[in-house]
Amino acid sequence: AYSRPVQATGGAGARTWTISIGSLPAGLNIDSATGVIAGTPTVPGISSFTVRVADAAGQSDTQPLSISISLFNAPNITTTTLQGGVVGQAYSQTLHATGGIGALTWSVSSGSPPNGLTLTPAGTISGAPTNPGTSNFTVAVKDTFNQSDTQDLSITISAVLEIATTSPLPSGKEGQAYATTLQSAGGLPPVSWSWSGVPNVPNGLVLNPATGQITGTPAAATQNIYTLTVTAQDSGSPTPQKVSKELSLEIAPP
Repeated sequence: AYSRPVQATGGAGARTWTISIGSLPAGLNIDSATGVIAGTPTVPGISSFTVRVADAAGQSDTQPLSISISLFNAPNITTTTLQGGVVGQAYSQTLHATGGIGALTWSVSSGSPPNGLTLTPAGTISGAPTNPGTSNFTVAVKDTFNQSDTQDLSITISAVLEIATTSPLPSGKEGQAYATTLQSAGGLPPVSWSWSGVPNVPNGLVLNPATGQITGTPAAATQNIYTLTVTAQDSGSPTPQKVSKELSLEIAPP
């Protein structure tokens, strides 16, 4: 909002104010009785005009004036990082910005998002990525007065999560220390691990959920060969990938 009075001295009786040459900035008007210029400007720039004041006796005076309307509250992009995605899986992330006047319009100013993903003018990056890798790009946001801001971003696309360890696992022997590490490929790290066995996992062995390492000393075996179902889960958000695989493990008697 803008409000400024134009003042005069002298004269007889009531005064009448007008704009005799030029025009006020869009959105502003002059009160003919008080000489107050007020309103809410809608277009930036400098407006030059001449104000005329006349009194009841017909005397008048003029004065050239100008008003400079500047921009304010420029947009500021607050999204600085983006979650990763997985090849072939639906991806959607919305960019955010504060400030700006009127509607905000988004675009990619340099580089490009991963293949298969596009940025809408409303600020949503969506699609299904087709290739793994990291893409670096810059987004721009502009308001209705062409005030703008830019932000460098990157998205890492991972291959589909899979368990790379093949069956059978290295064999172990009752009463002797055992160690092997499960391996995964693809997915968004870190990957967590869990397992179950038929009828149960070997006594004395434990699985580290953070590293996938199986360690321990097998105790008395209930059977020679165990069928283990191992499960790997990545850190994708909001929906992590989760895959399982059956692996056999032989525990030989001492």
